[in-house]
Amino acid sequence: MKLVTAILLCAGLLSGVLAGQALEASRSAAADLDHDGELEVITGGRLGPFLSGSGQGGAIQITDLKGGRVEIVTCVTGMTVIRDVAIGNHIVYGGFRVFSVGDGWLRAHRYESGSLLEVTALQLASDWTDRIAVLNRNTTSLIVVTEYVIRPDSDVGETVVRAFEARAETLQEIWYLTISAHVGDLAFLGEDDRSHLIVETGTGEEGGDILVFEISGGSRPILTWSKRMTQGNRCLSIEVTNPSRGEVLLRSINGDAAIYVLGRQGLELKRRLSISAGVEVVPVFGIASTSSGAFSPTRPSQVLFRKNSGTPYRLTTF
Repeated sequence: MKLVTAILLCAGLLSGVLAGQALEASRSAAADLDHDGELEVITGGRLGPFLSGSGQGGAIQITDLKGGRVEIVTCVTGMTVIRDVAIGNHIVYGGFRVFSVGDGWLRAHRYESGSLLEVTALQLASDWTDRIAVLNRNTTSLIVVTEYVIRPDSDVGETVVRAFEARAETLQEIWYLTISAHVGDLAFLGEDDRSHLIVETGTGEEGGDILVFEISGGSRPILTWSKRMTQGNRCLSIEVTNPSRGEVLLRSINGDAAIYVLGRQGLELKRRLSISAGVEVVPVFGIASTSSGAFSPTRPSQVLFRKNSGTPYRLTTF
């Protein structure tokens, strides 16, 4: 299954209520999980009130977007806090896989008959696990996660980016990178073995240092380009908007957003975007739109979805 990435913009955090507890969302992703032509939005976070040290405050919520309505399909609880989610495909059996990371755990889930079922879970070395990205290949999916560690003799930390291959229902580590800074976000640009890993690093509120690594098979990535961007502000959102054209969205912590193209000279500015404050950028996988606005999983088209006061989600091209 070839995945097509688009972008969903939703105003505010996607939230729901389960037994009187509100979901405090961290990150979201979207796909047509059940192949009915409608998007499902997968949101990871925690249920409040949050009890420190309980280890069971996390949740993953799935909502349907049907006819301009947002309907909660299911909410999985009883896990560690979820910091980020991503969607990949299952090479052997077909269909999607939902991957999540948070509080030191990497989990893989499958969507079945309106339920999200955990198929495997792997405990990582550090509890400070913030970000996850998935690269789909011909025979496997490659998953990278970030682990942030504070050095005992210093106030400065470092991030270990760990890569795992997903085969059947197992996760196997194949390489890691150590970066002497905090990683705000990361994303794969490309497909199969012709791909790059885009990483943002920084410390505190200062950063926007973009690193581009070349990915080749199971070998360790090679750094091919780096530059301070987003005017030195932290960039906590990196999303691929058009993989075939090498386009990626960088959004800084102060709200500035722009589309860049990855070329021979690194990332080059293509155009700046106006995205309202409080709007979350959500990647959409494996689904596109027709000229009439209807969803079609076979016709590739890069689109934006924006939530406004009139309808929950409105199709917008860019």
